[in-house]
Amino acid sequence: MINKRIAVIGIPGKWSTEVLANHLEQRTGYRCVVDMADVVLELETGELRYRDTLLNALDGVIIKKISETYSPAADDRLRMLSSLEADGVRCFSSPNVNSTKNSY
Repeated sequence: MINKRIAVIGIPGKWSTEVLANHLEQRTGYRCVVDMADVVLELETGELRYRDTLLNALDGVIIKKISETYSPAADDRLRMLSSLEADGVRCFSSPNVNSTKNSY
């Protein structure tokens, strides 16, 4: 078993999000599905919290889906995830649109 704490950013209860979280739990022993609508950014510390989970303390997050529908809040959620990545938490895939390494 891999001793890593990796959360899935997705829509709780959706089949693909839950299957991914279940597979991670089998491999790591840790299971956390994060609904970005409930994530709080503490401006003084830069910490992102989802309920009782400090996202900045995780080993990584898999970004599946940040919202069921597009809204202006989706951009804010991407910025929040970018700050998480800048804090050293591995993000799959990167929320930073400027981080693509493709050259055209």
